[in-house]
Amino acid sequence: GVLDGDLGITCALVPRNAKGLTIGRRHNPLDVLFHNGPIQGKDVFVPLDEIIGGEEYVGKGWQMLIDCLSIGRGISLPSLANAGAQLTAFSSAFYTNMREQFNLPVAKFEGVAEKLGQLAINSYVVQAIGENASAMVANNLKPAISSAMAKYATTNIMRESATIAMDVHGGKAIMKGNKNYLEELYRSVPIGITVEGANILTRSMIIFGQGFLRCHPYLRGEAEAITAEDKDEFHNLLWQHYQHISKIKARSYAASWSGGWTLYTKGGDLGKHHRRLATLSAQFAFIVELVLIFIGGDIKRREAVSGRFADAWMSMQAAIAAIRKYDNEGKQEDALPLLLAILAQMENQAQRALIEIMNNFPASSSISYLVKASRLVLFPLGNSYKPVTDKELLHLADTMTDPSWVMKNLAPNLYLGDKASNPLAVLEESYILMEPFFELKKRVKKGGHSKQPYETLEEYLTTLTKNKIITAKEKTLWLKAHKAIQEVVSVDDFATL
Repeated sequence: GVLDGDLGITCALVPRNAKGLTIGRRHNPLDVLFHNGPIQGKDVFVPLDEIIGGEEYVGKGWQMLIDCLSIGRGISLPSLANAGAQLTAFSSAFYTNMREQFNLPVAKFEGVAEKLGQLAINSYVVQAIGENASAMVANNLKPAISSAMAKYATTNIMRESATIAMDVHGGKAIMKGNKNYLEELYRSVPIGITVEGANILTRSMIIFGQGFLRCHPYLRGEAEAITAEDKDEFHNLLWQHYQHISKIKARSYAASWSGGWTLYTKGGDLGKHHRRLATLSAQFAFIVELVLIFIGGDIKRREAVSGRFADAWMSMQAAIAAIRKYDNEGKQEDALPLLLAILAQMENQAQRALIEIMNNFPASSSISYLVKASRLVLFPLGNSYKPVTDKELLHLADTMTDPSWVMKNLAPNLYLGDKASNPLAVLEESYILMEPFFELKKRVKKGGHSKQPYETLEEYLTTLTKNKIITAKEKTLWLKAHKAIQEVVSVDDFATL
Protein backbone atom coordinates (compact mmCIF):
# COMPACT_ATOMS: atom_id res chain seq x y z
CA GLY A 1 0.00 0.00 0.00
CA VAL A 2 0.85 3.67 -0.05
CA LEU A 3 2.53 5.10 3.07
CA ASP A 4 1.07 8.44 4.05
CA GLY A 5 1.42 10.93 6.87
CA ASP A 6 4.68 12.47 8.08
CA LEU A 7 7.27 9.76 7.48
CA GLY A 8 10.25 11.84 8.55
CA ILE A 9 13.47 12.29 6.60
CA THR A 10 13.96 9.35 4.24
CA CYS A 11 16.76 8.60 1.77
CA ALA A 12 15.89 7.22 -1.65
CA LEU A 13 17.52 6.67 -5.04
CA VAL A 14 15.05 8.18 -7.51
CA PRO A 15 15.50 8.03 -11.31
CA ARG A 16 16.64 11.33 -12.75
CA ASN A 17 13.69 11.35 -15.17
CA ALA A 18 11.06 10.67 -12.50
CA LYS A 19 7.84 12.61 -13.03
CA GLY A 20 7.69 15.79 -10.94
CA LEU A 21 11.44 15.88 -10.27
CA THR A 22 13.42 19.05 -11.07
CA ILE A 23 17.17 18.53 -11.27
CA GLY A 24 20.11 19.96 -13.19
CA ARG A 25 20.48 23.52 -11.91
CA ARG A 26 23.83 24.30 -10.35
CA HIS A 27 25.18 26.51 -7.61
CA ASN A 28 28.48 28.30 -8.26
CA PRO A 29 30.67 28.15 -5.15
CA LEU A 30 33.31 30.80 -5.84
CA ASP A 31 33.91 29.55 -9.41
CA VAL A 32 35.45 26.35 -7.99
CA LEU A 33 34.61 22.99 -9.60
CA PHE A 34 32.55 21.75 -6.67
CA HIS A 35 29.35 20.19 -8.01
CA ASN A 36 26.40 21.33 -5.98
CA GLY A 37 22.84 22.22 -6.83
CA PRO A 38 19.19 22.06 -5.78
CA ILE A 39 16.95 19.04 -6.32
CA GLN A 40 13.24 19.77 -6.11
CA GLY A 41 10.14 17.70 -6.57
CA LYS A 42 6.37 18.02 -6.58
CA ASP A 43 4.04 15.03 -6.30
CA VAL A 44 6.95 12.67 -6.95
CA PHE A 45 5.95 9.02 -6.51
CA VAL A 46 8.68 7.02 -4.77
CA PRO A 47 8.22 3.21 -4.81
CA LEU A 48 9.30 1.39 -1.64
CA ASP A 49 12.07 -0.43 -3.51
CA GLU A 50 13.70 2.95 -4.28
CA ILE A 51 14.05 3.72 -0.57
CA ILE A 52 17.59 2.95 0.57
CA GLY A 53 17.23 -0.01 2.91
CA GLY A 54 13.60 -0.58 1.99
CA GLU A 55 10.52 0.08 4.11
CA GLU A 56 12.42 -0.68 7.30
CA TYR A 57 14.50 2.49 6.78
CA VAL A 58 11.62 4.90 6.21
CA GLY A 59 12.16 7.88 8.51
CA LYS A 60 15.77 6.98 9.28
CA GLY A 61 17.28 9.30 6.69
CA TRP A 62 18.72 11.81 9.14
CA GLN A 63 20.70 9.16 11.01
CA MET A 64 21.86 7.67 7.71
CA LEU A 65 23.11 11.08 6.57
CA ILE A 66 24.89 11.73 9.87
CA ASP A 67 26.54 8.29 9.77
CA CYS A 68 27.82 8.96 6.26
CA LEU A 69 28.96 12.44 7.25
CA SER A 70 30.95 11.13 10.21
CA ILE A 71 32.92 8.89 7.85
CA GLY A 72 33.01 11.01 4.70
CA ARG A 73 34.21 14.25 6.27
CA GLY A 74 37.15 12.37 7.77
CA ILE A 75 38.34 11.47 4.27
CA SER A 76 37.18 14.02 1.71
CA LEU A 77 38.07 17.32 3.34
CA PRO A 78 41.32 16.21 5.00
CA SER A 79 42.33 14.94 1.54
CA LEU A 80 41.51 18.32 0.01
CA ALA A 81 43.46 20.06 2.77
CA ASN A 82 46.33 17.62 2.29
CA ALA A 83 46.57 18.53 -1.39
CA GLY A 84 46.52 22.23 -0.54
CA ALA A 85 49.16 21.95 2.19
CA GLN A 86 51.48 19.91 -0.04
CA LEU A 87 51.00 22.29 -2.97
CA THR A 88 51.77 25.39 -0.90
CA ALA A 89 54.84 23.87 0.76
CA PHE A 90 56.25 22.58 -2.53
CA SER A 91 55.62 25.68 -4.61
CA SER A 92 56.68 28.16 -1.92
CA ALA A 93 59.92 26.30 -1.19
CA PHE A 94 60.95 26.28 -4.84
CA TYR A 95 59.62 29.68 -5.86
CA THR A 96 61.19 31.63 -2.99
CA ASN A 97 64.55 30.01 -3.65
CA MET A 98 64.39 31.13 -7.30
CA ARG A 99 62.85 34.60 -6.94
CA GLU A 100 65.60 37.10 -6.13
CA GLN A 101 65.45 40.47 -4.42
CA PHE A 102 68.58 42.57 -3.86
CA ASN A 103 70.59 39.78 -5.57
CA LEU A 104 69.46 37.28 -2.95
CA PRO A 105 66.77 34.57 -3.09
CA VAL A 106 63.81 35.81 -1.04
CA ALA A 107 63.92 32.53 0.94
CA LYS A 108 67.13 33.83 2.53
CA PHE A 109 65.25 36.68 4.23
CA GLU A 110 64.26 35.60 7.74
CA GLY A 111 60.76 37.04 7.42
CA VAL A 112 60.10 34.71 4.50
CA ALA A 113 62.12 31.82 5.93
CA GLU A 114 60.08 31.58 9.13
CA LYS A 115 56.92 31.33 7.03
CA LEU A 116 58.48 28.56 4.95
CA GLY A 117 59.24 26.69 8.17
CA GLN A 118 55.58 26.95 9.16
CA LEU A 119 54.53 25.62 5.76
CA ALA A 120 56.74 22.57 6.36
CA ILE A 121 55.10 21.98 9.74
CA ASN A 122 51.63 22.41 8.28
CA SER A 123 52.16 19.96 5.43
CA TYR A 124 53.46 17.18 7.68
CA VAL A 125 50.72 17.70 10.27
CA VAL A 126 47.91 17.65 7.71
CA GLN A 127 49.33 14.46 6.18
CA ALA A 128 49.53 12.86 9.64
CA ILE A 129 45.99 13.82 10.67
CA GLY A 130 44.57 12.68 7.34
CA GLU A 131 46.35 9.32 7.52
CA ASN A 132 45.11 8.83 11.08
CA ALA A 133 41.50 9.59 10.12
CA SER A 134 41.65 7.26 7.12
CA ALA A 135 43.08 4.47 9.27
CA MET A 136 40.10 4.74 11.62
CA VAL A 137 37.68 4.36 8.73
CA ALA A 138 39.70 1.48 7.26
CA ASN A 139 39.48 -0.32 10.61
CA ASN A 140 35.67 -0.05 10.61
CA LEU A 141 35.57 2.40 13.49
CA LYS A 142 32.89 5.08 13.72
CA PRO A 143 35.02 8.19 14.19
CA ALA A 144 32.25 10.80 14.46
CA ILE A 145 34.23 13.10 16.76
CA SER A 146 37.67 12.27 15.37
CA SER A 147 36.45 12.96 11.83
CA ALA A 148 35.04 16.31 12.96
CA MET A 149 38.40 17.15 14.51
CA ALA A 150 40.24 16.03 11.37
CA LYS A 151 38.00 18.14 9.15
CA TYR A 152 38.32 21.22 11.36
CA ALA A 153 42.06 20.96 11.98
CA THR A 154 43.15 20.18 8.42
CA THR A 155 41.01 22.81 6.71
CA ASN A 156 42.09 25.44 9.22
CA ILE A 157 45.73 24.56 8.66
CA MET A 158 45.19 24.63 4.90
CA ARG A 159 43.77 28.15 5.25
CA GLU A 160 46.93 29.26 7.04
CA SER A 161 49.13 27.59 4.42
CA ALA A 162 47.22 29.18 1.54
CA THR A 163 47.58 32.62 3.12
CA ILE A 164 51.31 32.15 3.73
CA ALA A 165 51.86 30.94 0.17
CA MET A 166 50.04 33.96 -1.23
CA ASP A 167 52.20 36.24 0.91
CA VAL A 168 55.57 34.74 -0.03
CA HIS A 169 54.69 34.54 -3.74
CA GLY A 170 53.79 38.23 -3.79
CA GLY A 171 52.63 39.57 -7.16
CA LYS A 172 52.93 36.13 -8.77
CA ALA A 173 49.97 34.90 -6.71
CA ILE A 174 47.53 37.72 -7.42
CA MET A 175 47.62 37.67 -11.22
CA LYS A 176 45.03 35.32 -12.70
CA GLY A 177 45.97 32.98 -15.52
CA ASN A 178 47.41 29.57 -16.28
CA LYS A 179 50.70 30.43 -14.60
CA ASN A 180 49.01 31.03 -11.25
CA TYR A 181 48.86 27.72 -9.39
CA LEU A 182 47.61 29.26 -6.10
CA GLU A 183 44.58 31.30 -7.12
CA GLU A 184 42.03 28.47 -7.32
CA LEU A 185 43.29 26.93 -4.09
CA TYR A 186 42.99 30.28 -2.32
CA ARG A 187 39.44 30.73 -3.61
CA SER A 188 38.47 27.22 -2.52
CA VAL A 189 39.58 27.66 1.10
CA PRO A 190 36.22 29.00 2.39
CA ILE A 191 34.46 26.00 0.84
CA GLY A 192 36.49 23.55 2.92
CA ILE A 193 35.98 25.71 6.00
CA THR A 194 32.21 25.84 5.49
CA VAL A 195 30.93 22.50 4.17
CA GLU A 196 30.29 19.30 6.16
CA GLY A 197 30.10 21.18 9.45
CA ALA A 198 31.14 24.84 9.52
CA ASN A 199 34.38 25.22 11.45
CA ILE A 200 33.14 27.66 14.08
CA LEU A 201 30.26 25.34 14.97
CA THR A 202 32.49 22.27 14.80
CA ARG A 203 35.02 23.77 17.22
CA SER A 204 32.62 25.36 19.68
CA MET A 205 29.92 22.68 19.86
CA ILE A 206 30.73 19.39 18.16
CA ILE A 207 34.28 18.30 19.00
CA PHE A 208 34.09 18.65 22.79
CA GLY A 209 30.38 19.34 23.22
CA GLN A 210 29.50 15.92 21.83
CA GLY A 211 32.83 14.26 22.44
CA PHE A 212 32.84 14.48 26.24
CA LEU A 213 29.46 12.75 26.50
CA ARG A 214 30.44 10.00 24.05
CA CYS A 215 33.90 9.40 25.48
CA HIS A 216 33.47 9.91 29.23
CA PRO A 217 33.56 6.54 31.03
CA TYR A 218 30.59 7.26 33.33
CA LEU A 219 28.67 10.35 32.25
CA ARG A 220 26.47 8.71 29.65
CA GLY A 221 25.61 5.81 31.95
CA GLU A 222 24.69 8.24 34.73
CA ALA A 223 22.40 10.17 32.41
CA GLU A 224 20.71 6.95 31.26
CA ALA A 225 20.26 5.80 34.87
CA ILE A 226 18.59 9.11 35.75
CA THR A 227 16.27 8.82 32.75
CA ALA A 228 15.38 5.24 33.75
CA GLU A 229 15.00 6.32 37.41
CA ASP A 230 17.37 3.51 38.39
CA LYS A 231 18.73 4.78 41.72
CA ASP A 232 20.92 1.77 42.44
CA GLU A 233 22.66 1.94 39.07
CA PHE A 234 23.06 5.71 39.39
CA HIS A 235 24.61 5.48 42.87
CA ASN A 236 26.93 2.69 41.70
CA LEU A 237 28.10 4.75 38.71
CA LEU A 238 28.41 7.89 40.83
CA TRP A 239 30.70 6.09 43.28
CA GLN A 240 32.84 4.79 40.42
CA HIS A 241 32.90 8.29 38.96
CA TYR A 242 34.10 9.71 42.29
CA GLN A 243 36.90 7.14 42.42
CA HIS A 244 37.80 8.02 38.83
CA ILE A 245 38.06 11.72 39.72
CA SER A 246 40.28 10.93 42.70
CA LYS A 247 42.63 8.85 40.56
CA ILE A 248 42.99 11.34 37.73
CA LYS A 249 43.42 14.19 40.22
CA ALA A 250 46.34 12.38 41.83
CA ARG A 251 47.70 11.36 38.43
CA SER A 252 47.52 14.88 36.97
CA TYR A 253 48.94 16.59 40.08
CA ALA A 254 51.87 14.16 40.30
CA ALA A 255 52.60 14.42 36.57
CA SER A 256 52.46 18.22 36.66
CA TRP A 257 55.01 18.49 39.45
CA SER A 258 57.31 15.74 38.22
CA GLY A 259 57.41 16.77 34.57
CA GLY A 260 55.65 13.55 33.63
CA TRP A 261 58.21 11.27 35.27
CA THR A 262 55.48 9.61 37.39
CA LEU A 263 53.81 8.38 34.21
CA TYR A 264 54.86 5.33 32.23
CA THR A 265 55.91 6.48 28.77
CA LYS A 266 58.32 5.50 26.02
CA GLY A 267 61.93 6.65 26.14
CA GLY A 268 64.26 7.36 23.24
CA ASP A 269 64.68 10.55 21.24
CA LEU A 270 61.06 11.49 21.89
CA GLY A 271 60.94 10.54 25.57
CA LYS A 272 60.46 14.13 26.73
CA HIS A 273 57.59 14.62 24.34
CA HIS A 274 55.89 11.36 25.33
CA ARG A 275 55.99 12.58 28.95
CA ARG A 276 54.62 15.96 27.98
CA LEU A 277 51.73 14.49 26.00
CA ALA A 278 50.90 12.05 28.79
CA THR A 279 50.94 14.94 31.28
CA LEU A 280 48.69 17.05 29.05
CA SER A 281 46.31 14.11 28.72
CA ALA A 282 46.10 13.72 32.51
CA GLN A 283 45.59 17.47 32.98
CA PHE A 284 42.92 17.50 30.28
CA ALA A 285 41.00 14.67 31.96
CA PHE A 286 41.03 16.36 35.37
CA ILE A 287 40.05 19.78 34.02
CA VAL A 288 37.09 18.12 32.27
CA GLU A 289 35.93 16.87 35.67
CA LEU A 290 36.33 20.33 37.20
CA VAL A 291 34.20 21.79 34.42
CA LEU A 292 31.53 19.10 34.86
CA ILE A 293 31.42 19.71 38.62
CA PHE A 294 31.39 23.50 38.58
CA ILE A 295 29.75 24.33 35.24
CA GLY A 296 27.73 21.16 34.74
CA GLY A 297 25.11 21.02 32.02
CA ASP A 298 25.86 24.62 31.04
CA ILE A 299 29.04 23.43 29.32
CA LYS A 300 27.19 23.05 26.01
CA ARG A 301 26.23 26.71 26.20
CA ARG A 302 29.72 27.75 27.29
CA GLU A 303 30.99 27.50 23.73
CA ALA A 304 34.17 29.48 24.38
CA VAL A 305 35.23 26.94 27.02
CA SER A 306 34.14 24.06 24.80
CA GLY A 307 36.18 25.53 21.95
CA ARG A 308 39.32 25.70 24.10
CA PHE A 309 38.89 22.06 25.05
CA ALA A 310 38.65 21.33 21.33
CA ASP A 311 41.85 23.32 20.72
CA ALA A 312 43.73 21.38 23.40
CA TRP A 313 42.49 18.01 22.21
CA MET A 314 43.22 18.76 18.55
CA SER A 315 46.77 19.84 19.34
CA MET A 316 47.41 16.65 21.31
CA GLN A 317 45.87 14.52 18.56
CA ALA A 318 47.98 16.29 15.92
CA ALA A 319 51.14 15.63 17.93
CA ILE A 320 50.27 11.95 18.38
CA ALA A 321 49.39 11.58 14.69
CA ALA A 322 52.74 13.14 13.72
CA ILE A 323 54.63 10.71 15.98
CA ARG A 324 52.69 7.79 14.51
CA LYS A 325 53.51 8.94 10.97
CA TYR A 326 57.18 9.27 11.88
CA ASP A 327 57.18 5.75 13.37
CA ASN A 328 55.28 4.22 10.44
CA GLU A 329 57.77 5.68 7.96
CA GLY A 330 60.74 4.08 9.69
CA LYS A 331 61.86 7.00 11.88
CA GLN A 332 63.76 8.69 9.07
CA GLU A 333 66.55 10.80 10.54
CA ASP A 334 66.01 13.70 8.14
CA ALA A 335 62.39 14.04 9.33
CA LEU A 336 63.25 14.27 13.04
CA PRO A 337 63.89 18.07 13.16
CA LEU A 338 60.52 18.58 11.46
CA LEU A 339 58.78 16.31 13.97
CA LEU A 340 60.43 18.04 16.95
CA ALA A 341 59.27 21.43 15.67
CA ILE A 342 55.72 20.08 15.30
CA LEU A 343 55.72 18.65 18.82
CA ALA A 344 56.97 21.91 20.33
CA GLN A 345 54.24 23.86 18.57
CA MET A 346 51.42 21.45 19.41
CA GLU A 347 52.42 20.99 23.05
CA ASN A 348 52.56 24.75 23.53
CA GLN A 349 49.14 25.21 21.95
CA ALA A 350 47.56 22.43 24.03
CA GLN A 351 48.99 23.72 27.30
CA ARG A 352 47.97 27.29 26.52
CA ALA A 353 44.40 26.21 25.76
CA LEU A 354 44.11 24.32 29.07
CA ILE A 355 45.46 27.31 31.02
CA GLU A 356 42.95 29.58 29.28
CA ILE A 357 40.13 27.26 30.35
CA MET A 358 41.27 27.58 33.96
CA ASN A 359 41.54 31.36 33.57
CA ASN A 360 37.99 31.64 32.29
CA PHE A 361 35.96 29.95 34.99
CA PRO A 362 33.13 32.24 36.22
CA ALA A 363 34.80 34.97 38.28
CA SER A 364 31.87 35.26 40.69
CA SER A 365 31.82 31.55 41.44
CA SER A 366 32.12 30.59 45.07
CA ILE A 367 34.62 27.93 44.08
CA SER A 368 36.95 30.26 42.20
CA TYR A 369 39.63 29.83 44.87
CA LEU A 370 39.57 26.06 44.29
CA VAL A 371 40.01 26.60 40.57
CA LYS A 372 42.91 29.00 41.15
CA ALA A 373 44.55 26.51 43.50
CA SER A 374 44.13 23.72 40.95
CA ARG A 375 45.61 25.93 38.24
CA LEU A 376 48.69 26.59 40.36
CA VAL A 377 49.13 22.88 41.03
CA LEU A 378 48.55 21.80 37.42
CA PHE A 379 50.62 24.58 35.85
CA PRO A 380 53.14 25.73 38.48
CA LEU A 381 55.36 27.29 35.79
CA GLY A 382 52.53 28.64 33.63
CA ASN A 383 52.77 28.01 29.88
CA SER A 384 56.15 26.30 30.28
CA TYR A 385 56.09 24.34 27.02
CA LYS A 386 57.81 26.81 24.75
CA PRO A 387 56.66 27.17 21.13
CA VAL A 388 58.78 26.30 18.14
CA THR A 389 61.82 28.58 18.03
CA ASP A 390 63.04 30.87 15.26
CA LYS A 391 66.12 28.66 14.97
CA GLU A 392 63.98 25.59 14.29
CA LEU A 393 61.84 27.38 11.70
CA LEU A 394 64.88 28.79 9.91
CA HIS A 395 66.52 25.36 9.90
CA LEU A 396 63.42 23.89 8.26
CA ALA A 397 63.44 26.68 5.66
CA ASP A 398 67.08 25.95 4.89
CA THR A 399 66.30 22.22 4.56
CA MET A 400 63.55 23.09 2.07
CA THR A 401 66.23 24.05 -0.46
CA ASP A 402 66.72 20.30 -1.01
CA PRO A 403 64.12 19.22 -3.60
CA SER A 404 64.35 15.53 -2.69
CA TRP A 405 63.63 16.32 0.99
CA VAL A 406 60.65 18.47 0.01
CA MET A 407 59.18 15.79 -2.25
CA LYS A 408 59.77 13.05 0.31
CA ASN A 409 58.44 14.77 3.44
CA LEU A 410 56.27 17.70 2.37
CA ALA A 411 54.81 16.77 -1.02
CA PRO A 412 54.96 12.98 -1.42
CA ASN A 413 51.55 12.77 -3.11
CA LEU A 414 51.67 15.89 -5.26
CA TYR A 415 50.84 15.21 -8.91
CA LEU A 416 52.88 17.42 -11.22
CA GLY A 417 51.75 16.21 -14.64
CA ASP A 418 53.80 17.22 -17.66
CA LYS A 419 55.63 20.48 -18.26
CA ALA A 420 53.41 21.48 -21.17
CA SER A 421 50.26 21.68 -19.06
CA ASN A 422 51.32 22.20 -15.45
CA PRO A 423 53.28 25.21 -14.14
CA LEU A 424 54.26 23.14 -11.09
CA ALA A 425 56.17 20.77 -13.37
CA VAL A 426 57.94 23.80 -14.86
CA LEU A 427 58.76 24.96 -11.34
CA GLU A 428 60.28 21.61 -10.36
CA GLU A 429 62.29 21.24 -13.57
CA SER A 430 63.60 24.79 -13.29
CA TYR A 431 64.57 24.45 -9.65
CA ILE A 432 66.93 21.56 -10.39
CA LEU A 433 69.16 24.10 -12.20
CA MET A 434 69.33 26.50 -9.27
CA GLU A 435 71.96 24.94 -7.01
CA PRO A 436 74.77 24.83 -9.62
CA PHE A 437 73.62 28.20 -10.98
CA PHE A 438 73.77 30.00 -7.62
CA GLU A 439 77.16 28.43 -6.87
CA LEU A 440 78.40 29.73 -10.21
CA LYS A 441 77.05 33.24 -9.55
CA LYS A 442 78.57 33.24 -6.09
CA ARG A 443 81.99 32.28 -7.46
CA VAL A 444 81.89 34.98 -10.15
CA LYS A 445 80.74 37.64 -7.70
CA LYS A 446 83.43 36.67 -5.21
CA GLY A 447 86.01 37.19 -7.96
CA GLY A 448 84.79 40.77 -8.39
CA HIS A 449 83.38 40.28 -11.89
CA SER A 450 80.10 42.13 -11.47
CA LYS A 451 77.84 42.86 -14.40
CA GLN A 452 78.06 46.42 -15.75
CA PRO A 453 74.79 48.36 -16.23
CA TYR A 454 75.34 48.81 -19.99
CA GLU A 455 75.96 45.14 -20.69
CA THR A 456 73.30 42.70 -21.80
CA LEU A 457 73.42 39.31 -20.12
CA GLU A 458 74.75 37.74 -23.34
CA GLU A 459 77.56 40.34 -23.58
CA TYR A 460 78.41 39.92 -19.90
CA LEU A 461 78.66 36.12 -20.14
CA THR A 462 80.63 36.30 -23.39
CA THR A 463 83.15 38.59 -21.67
CA LEU A 464 83.43 36.19 -18.73
CA THR A 465 83.94 33.28 -21.11
CA LYS A 466 86.63 35.09 -23.14
CA ASN A 467 88.46 35.96 -19.95
CA LYS A 468 88.22 32.32 -18.85
CA ILE A 469 86.26 33.27 -15.73
CA ILE A 470 83.59 30.75 -16.71
CA THR A 471 83.55 27.92 -19.23
CA ALA A 472 81.30 27.66 -22.28
CA LYS A 473 79.35 24.96 -20.46
CA GLU A 474 78.84 27.27 -17.48
CA LYS A 475 77.70 30.04 -19.80
CA THR A 476 75.04 27.69 -21.20
CA LEU A 477 73.96 26.78 -17.66
CA TRP A 478 73.70 30.47 -16.73
CA LEU A 479 71.55 31.31 -19.75
CA LYS A 480 69.34 28.29 -19.23
CA ALA A 481 68.86 29.04 -15.53
CA HIS A 482 68.15 32.70 -16.25
CA LYS A 483 65.49 31.74 -18.78
CA ALA A 484 63.98 29.26 -16.31
CA ILE A 485 63.76 31.89 -13.58
CA GLN A 486 62.09 34.35 -15.95
CA GLU A 487 59.55 31.68 -16.87
CA VAL A 488 58.82 30.84 -13.23
CA VAL A 489 58.40 34.41 -11.99
CA SER A 490 56.44 35.62 -15.03
CA VAL A 491 52.67 36.13 -14.91
CA ASP A 492 49.93 36.04 -17.54
CA ASP A 493 48.77 39.13 -19.40
CA PHE A 494 45.76 39.57 -21.66
CA ALA A 495 44.84 41.78 -24.60
CA THR A 496 41.45 42.47 -23.05
CA LEU A 497 39.62 41.56 -19.86
